[in-house]
Amino acid sequence: GPVPGVSELDPAFTVAEHLRERALLQGRYGASLRTLLRPRSERRAAARTRIDTALEAAGLDLATLPKAERTSVRD
Repeated sequence: GPVPGVSELDPAFTVAEHLRERALLQGRYGASLRTLLRPRSERRAAARTRIDTALEAAGLDLATLPKAERTSVRD
């Protein structure tokens, strides 16, 4: 079954760090080998799209956070 605490956010990280980590993991483990061989600019654009989609799904607007993407999760 699920492991308790695995998907909890680390309060020491910022919002941006969590989003980048998630995009990195999805790009590495959720993609085909062909995707990993694409140019860096394409991979970076795809990661940005995943981050924007995650923000939209969560209903977060970085502009409304106290320190934008540098806001700590605990804040």
